[in-house]
Amino acid sequence: MSKRNRDDLLELLERIVEYTEAAGGKTVTLKTGMARALLKLAKSAPKPRGRQPVTGRDRVQEAVARHIARSRKKKLIAEGMKKEAAHEQAAKEAVAKLKSRNLAESTMRRRME
Repeated sequence: MSKRNRDDLLELLERIVEYTEAAGGKTVTLKTGMARALLKLAKSAPKPRGRQPVTGRDRVQEAVARHIARSRKKKLIAEGMKKEAAHEQAAKEAVAKLKSRNLAESTMRRRME
C-alpha cells in the first residue's frame, strides 16, 4: 500500500467517523475490505522499541545540573541544613531545571551521589 493510499484511507475513515458523530451515531459500520486495509495499516505503524536514546546535549545538560546540585547541596549544608534534607532539596531543584528529561527525584538523588 503506497503512502498516498494510506493517507487517503485515513482521511476517508476520519470523514466517516465525523459524519457518524454529527448524525448522533455511536458506532461506525465498515465493509470487510476496508477493515482489512485498516488492520494492515495499523500493523505497519512504527512500534516503540524501548527507551529513547539520550542525545549528547541532554547528557551534557544533565551533567551540568548534577554539578550545580552538588554545589547547592554543599551550600545548604554550610547554611546549617541537615545533610539528607539538603540532598533532597538539591535533587528537587535539579529535577525542576531538567523538565524536558522527565527524571524522578529519586533518580537525580542517586546520580548525585
